[in-house]
Order: sequence, then structure tokens, then C-alpha cells
Amino acid sequence: MNFCRNLHLPVLLLVPFFVTVSSVVQVQGIGVSAVKAQETTLHEREQKALATAEEALKSQLQEIKKTTKDKESLTAAEDMLAVLAKPRVPIATDEELQGSWQVRSLQTGQYGAYTYPYFKCGISTEGKDLIFHKSTGSQRRKGTLVRVDENRYLFTGAAYVEGDPVGRYYAAKDNPTEEQINHNSVGHLYKLGKGHYLIIFAPSGPNGEMYEMKK
Repeated sequence: MNFCRNLHLPVLLLVPFFVTVSSVVQVQGIGVSAVKAQETTLHEREQKALATAEEALKSQLQEIKKTTKDKESLTAAEDMLAVLAKPRVPIATDEELQGSWQVRSLQTGQYGAYTYPYFKCGISTEGKDLIFHKSTGSQRRKGTLVRVDENRYLFTGAAYVEGDPVGRYYAAKDNPTEEQINHNSVGHLYKLGKGHYLIIFAPSGPNGEMYEMKK
């Protein structure tokens, strides 16, 4: 399907951010309209942060490697860079994502890089939606996954902590408060190999975060 051929120039001028993916294709029942609907729910600042999230995280990790005197932080930075350096491979179907997983959070912040142990998480369907939910550990996350192309899914959801209500994503149309927007979480999911996935989240201020998922 040639997506661009069916568009007229005025439409492209009105919605330049629709064509953010080099190859938007219709796969596994997720068409262009579904991708548009999900991508255009993002706030402008989220779009910008997500577009540069991986490069910003790599840059931050390289700086930590150069400057940190903490051995644990150095080890964490090297660990994160090694995961980010792994090649990405196509995701064949939604079904391969579904089920129970082990996930660990790898983060950067004011005091360097640090990793958490693996916790349980799951990916399942709720109606027509594909839902990721990390409901264990003190730091939790829930949101929707929508395929962008053969190698990538878009995550839109929210981060919350143990003891708080399960978070949700607040789009611009919801007229959210600043606090609600600050709990939003967006990212891209990639496949690194059989039973091995990566989610890179848009940074929250100076802090970067990614998830490594394994069976």
C-alpha cells in the first residue's frame, strides 16, 4: 500500500507529524488509521521527547561512563549500552507479545545509572487493545501497545507507584492537569531476539528509562 500516494499536498501540510515513520504499513490488522489515531494522541512535547529518547539516553550513558567514580553506576551504564546496541528484529505478530514476562527497569538520573532486578509483568488483550501492565514492584506502569511498523510498537500509558490507583494516559483532548500529564508515559517497544524485548521510554525531565523484557 502506498500511503503517501493517496494523500493530497494540503493534507500533508496540515498534519506533518502523521508521517513520522519511514515505512507505515498495514500489518496484523493494525492499519494506517489506527497508527494515526494513537500517534496524534501524544502531546507535542511527548512527540519531541520520544523522537530523541534513544539518542539522548545513549549520550547520557556515555557521559556517565566518562565521569562516574561509582563502580555500580559504571557497570549499569555499560549494561544499558550493551542492551541498546543489540540489533532489532521484526515482530511477526501481536500474539508473540502476549503472556507473562520478566521485566527490569534500567534508568539514568542525577546520581548516574542504575538497574533494578526483574519483576513480573504481562501483555494481554482488553477488547481490541493490546495492554502492557507491570503490576509488581514499587514502580509500576500500564498502557496500550499499537504497532507502528514491522519492528516497533508505540506504548502510551502511565507510570504509578505501589499503593496508588492504576494510572492511565491523558491525551490533549482530555484537557488534563499538569500533574496528570507528568504521569503520562510513552515509549517504543522493539524485539531484540526470541523472547527478548526492549521498551525505550521518552525521558521524564533529566531521567531516562528503558525496560528489558524476557520470558
